[in-house]
Amino acid sequence: MSSRKSCFGAALLLGVLLAPLGAGALAQEAPVVAPAPESQAAPEPQAAPVPDAAPVPPAVPSDLPTTAPQVQLEPAPVETPREHGGPDEWADSGLGFNLSSLGTERFQGRFYEVGVLGGVGGPLAVRGAQSGVSLAGVHIFENRGYVTKFTLGMLVALAVAAAGNEVHVGSKTEQYGGYTVRTDYYRTLTPDEQARRNALAGEAFDEDYAVELSVYAPRMPTVSALSGRPAASGFELYIGGPMVSEGALPVIFQYGFAASYIGVKGVDFAAGEGPNALLAGNEGRVHREDFHYANAGAMVRLTLPVTAFAEVRAQWDINALQLFKYGGDKDKRVQEGRYYTSPFRLGAVINVSDRFYGGVTGVLNGLGWHGLGGTAELGVRL
Repeated sequence: MSSRKSCFGAALLLGVLLAPLGAGALAQEAPVVAPAPESQAAPEPQAAPVPDAAPVPPAVPSDLPTTAPQVQLEPAPVETPREHGGPDEWADSGLGFNLSSLGTERFQGRFYEVGVLGGVGGPLAVRGAQSGVSLAGVHIFENRGYVTKFTLGMLVALAVAAAGNEVHVGSKTEQYGGYTVRTDYYRTLTPDEQARRNALAGEAFDEDYAVELSVYAPRMPTVSALSGRPAASGFELYIGGPMVSEGALPVIFQYGFAASYIGVKGVDFAAGEGPNALLAGNEGRVHREDFHYANAGAMVRLTLPVTAFAEVRAQWDINALQLFKYGGDKDKRVQEGRYYTSPFRLGAVINVSDRFYGGVTGVLNGLGWHGLGGTAELGVRL
């Protein structure tokens, strides 16, 4: 019993001795924070600066494809070389202009020709003439041009305006005593007929024409070979249209209305030949006469290409005055100095380039050597 009491007392004494050491350890583990002085307020916390926001990309519509568009490039068309030469055949004349030529292909578009011509005889190569008549003048050709379109359109418009809005439907002749009375009847055009007539001028302007005019004058410059001969004056006019075949060098067929008048003064005729041959004294001597050639009919012409630089052509002027014996039979017309022949022409054209050309034409004006003539021409093409 005494031993238990001594052990308990020893333990109690040991606890009393170790208590200060435990309190110091606790004081080191939990330091005491001193309160801040009342005069200094604690600073308020500030938020960190926020960087600028990146721009928001625009919204993509939902119906657009999500894949990037692909661009497909078509290859450039390959130019095929022309079958009839082209710019590389004669590239340059050495004078600064190109010598290439379209040939008869030019008739597929619009172009103009202006040339000077000279020759002997032509439609005035007639039987009995002692010397050939000189021809000197200017030749103008227009293919699908605006000048003719405007001219014919205006003429048709004037004709429509002069015709009015009435049409003749018949007439009646009656006798009143010793007088004959004729009554004409007209009716007013319907709106459809009037509209159709008013549209004629526009239709005439829309058509394509080929117009050719040759003007001859005695005072035109001539070469020395033509000087001293009787000189002709007058014109030859053709109005029609071209028909062009397929191909790079097409065959050209031209047709149209023909109107011509060429006169000459002071031509010497053999005895008994030409105008006034039957007059007293002219049957046995050379006599000097005036005469003229006239044509009102149609023209047909065929042009055949040889190359782009050369072509041949044949032309026939069909004279209605000759076919219908206008003014009497042939002998009567010749005595009066009127020749209504139908000349046939055969020639060739040299296309030096698309801008320069030359040509020769032979004319057969009748059977026999007396009907032969010819002309030559140099010109520019626009």
